[in-house]
Amino acid sequence: MDKQTFLASGLLEQYVLGITDPDETQEVERYLNLYPELLQEVTTMREAIKQYALQQDIPAPSQR
Repeated sequence: MDKQTFLASGLLEQYVLGITDPDETQEVERYLNLYPELLQEVTTMREAIKQYALQQDIPAPSQR
């Protein structure tokens, strides 16, 4: 699958939330290695979750 299809799949969001299974995690990490610019997407998503959690007084998910 190409980068755009991967982004549309929702796997990156699931990865950031920590709800991917081991095979999905491996697939996401393979794409992160293929497309290093996706690391910025991960960072942006994690920061957005952190900010939302702080606003709602919810503990943020742990990073992998």
